[in-house]
Amino acid sequence: MFKKKLLVALLFIFIGAGLLAFGLETVKVINIPDMNLRFAINRNLNKDIDDPITKKELESLKSLYLRGFSIKDLTGLEYATNLEELRADNNKITDISCLKTLTKLQVLTLGENLIKDGSAIANFKNLEWLDISNNSMADISFLAGLTKLNWLDAYGNGIENIESLASLKELSILSLSNNNISSIKPLSSLTDMQWLDISANNISDISPVEKLTDMYEFWATNNNITSISAVAKLSALDDLNLSNNKIKNIEPIANLLELQCLDIANNEVTDISALKNLKNLEWLYINGNQIKDFSVLKDLTSLYALWYSGSQNISSFTNSAYVITYNVDNKKSSASNTKEEIETEIEVKEEKIA
Repeated sequence: MFKKKLLVALLFIFIGAGLLAFGLETVKVINIPDMNLRFAINRNLNKDIDDPITKKELESLKSLYLRGFSIKDLTGLEYATNLEELRADNNKITDISCLKTLTKLQVLTLGENLIKDGSAIANFKNLEWLDISNNSMADISFLAGLTKLNWLDAYGNGIENIESLASLKELSILSLSNNNISSIKPLSSLTDMQWLDISANNISDISPVEKLTDMYEFWATNNNITSISAVAKLSALDDLNLSNNKIKNIEPIANLLELQCLDIANNEVTDISALKNLKNLEWLYINGNQIKDFSVLKDLTSLYALWYSGSQNISSFTNSAYVITYNVDNKKSSASNTKEEIETEIEVKEEKIA
């Protein structure tokens, strides 16, 4: 009888000790050495900026906004294991290894930091949205297993090899601009792609994009492209930017009937007759070419704004509300504006009418 009572007593002691340890663990104050990170977390928790932060509080977080707090050190965030959204762009972060425990992340923004090693991101198998723009992550092999990824911005990282993207079949939004990429062959399998920017690289062959027939926006400016035959099959495109390349023949554009915005500025185009059937075209950039015959413009009945080079008076060919002319040195000689400035002007006019 005594032994039984002793066993029961010991059992209660063990259970009590376990509950006490669990309680102590949840109220454990976490060391967060970066003052700016501590301030930002307390702000997200609606607490005073100098209040201690417990493990339980970090575990309670589902989303955390740290943008622009000049944070350098993320130590302490490893306890925020229930985070689904972390936005930490525009800081001074160099090391993200402590984040590897945040396996529930679905949204992660780390743009405009100082990160070289992104290998911790490989643990985030649930990730759907990732921004690593303007860092130094030249090696993006860690992305290969993130098969749920739908949105990726890898702008400005010095990337050369993009083979790791070939397995990301759900990608629909992708920015790879301002890198050192020469081959986009791995993109040919990403048939869910809708928006793609490969501008400012070393790309000459864009044939892999011909299978991306769901794309509605494609930017490939500032490359070494000569042939655009691949775009002929991209019939869903409404925005195509191929400026600052070495393109002469634009015939493949002829049947892109959904196009609303086309930029072929600063190429080697002499003939624009292929534009004849683009009745939905509203914004057209053809400046910086050697075009002599502008008569096709009269067929572009939806044209709203036109950028062109030369001294030729083309008013008889177009009823565009805005015509922006450039001189022989490709410097703007008319008083009008960029597409963004024109759109702002339109909005102001509409507000006044309303």
